[in-house]
Amino acid sequence: MHKIIKFLKQISLNTIYINFKYLPLSQAIKFPIMVSKNVKLLTTSGKIIFNCPIQTGLVQIGYGDVGIFDQKNSRSIWHVSGIIIFNGKCYIGHGSKISVEKSGKLTLGNNFAISAETSIVVSSNVQFGDDCLLSWDILIMDT
Repeated sequence: MHKIIKFLKQISLNTIYINFKYLPLSQAIKFPIMVSKNVKLLTTSGKIIFNCPIQTGLVQIGYGDVGIFDQKNSRSIWHVSGIIIFNGKCYIGHGSKISVEKSGKLTLGNNFAISAETSIVVSSNVQFGDDCLLSWDILIMDT
């Protein structure tokens, strides 16, 4: 019972919303996507696909701490009207921004990680392989 209470305290409204918005009920109740309360969900009309077994906390968005970034004022942004494919575990650090346009597709390999304040903007197609780590404050665009 103690583990359940601890888990429920970690779940933000963003986590509940994004799981039940993007995923079928059988996947959403496992909470594979954990979203920090500091993430701004601008657009959630896209689609998420998991090409891996579903488990709790498979994808983490907006967590972590890098000392030189302002944890209080730095927000992650989620602007996804296209498709994101997760091929395994994924960590998107605080202050990072993900933007996938309606015609765009972003594919993230297993053990993909972004440090703080990195931005990925997808208009058409961007793919990252397995075991990929992006440092902080990078801008990746396909347009």
